[in-house]
Amino acid sequence: ALDRECFHHVLSLGAKTKNSATSMKKLIEMMKEDYQNGNKRVQPNTTTYELVIRSLCQEGIHEDAHKYLREACTMYKNRKLRIPPSPESFQSVIEAWKRVQHQRSLSIESEEAKRPQDEQIEQTIGDLLQLQHQILGHSESTHSKVASAPKTK
Repeated sequence: ALDRECFHHVLSLGAKTKNSATSMKKLIEMMKEDYQNGNKRVQPNTTTYELVIRSLCQEGIHEDAHKYLREACTMYKNRKLRIPPSPESFQSVIEAWKRVQHQRSLSIESEEAKRPQDEQIEQTIGDLLQLQHQILGHSESTHSKVASAPKTK
């Protein structure tokens, strides 16, 4: 039977391979399904989530990365993960959202067309910072980096 270490080995290899994020999503979903079907040796842990989040962010799949980060935080709050997601995971997702915002600023001419979605992205980033504070406490270095990052208009 497969265990978490087997999955982590495959996920680690996938993290080093381009265009593997979709496969990594399938693997974590398979792990969760196997766990729910009684295989307690495959429960995703913080490392599992961080490998998938990093890969998704690198490939620009920011919404799924955000989803898995929130899922990991919920599991940590519910004591299903012993270790919280790292500040680097939060930073990766925040930076992914900032890249989306920057790309939008380059591609859309009209300020009126940009405004609603830009506000939504800013709200999402603010929500992530708030979630990071709830999960990790005050993380000055990560918060300072994000707060001092150049705003895109």
